[in-house]
Amino acid sequence: MTVSEAITRIDQLKPNQFSTEQKTEWLSRLDGMIMQELIRTHEQAEEPAPFTGYDAEEDTGTELLVPFPYDDIYLFWLASQVDLYNLEYDKYANDSQLYNNAYQTYSDYYTRTHMPKAAVPEFEL
Repeated sequence: MTVSEAITRIDQLKPNQFSTEQKTEWLSRLDGMIMQELIRTHEQAEEPAPFTGYDAEEDTGTELLVPFPYDDIYLFWLASQVDLYNLEYDKYANDSQLYNNAYQTYSDYYTRTHMPKAAVPEFEL
């Protein structure tokens, strides 16, 4: 799923007043967390490039980090953010639970398929 596909789908499923720039920032925050919490903590064929986020004008066709069939995580994340900032807390709670379940499912899959990096002590005694 690309940045623009995620935004288009959430706008169809949950019409909202938030700008493309704002939704792109939310997607950047989620992929930044995924990069930091999952990808960088597991071994890769090559070290991933630093993640600097997405630009609403330049990165619309960029593929998001989480692949199919786990990519519903983006819709649940965007829905929860829309509800949070609209102060719709009951809807936010529901969408957050869907997001958390999707994140955990993807995290479990990623951990099963990628070897965790050895922990590096902060200092040696």
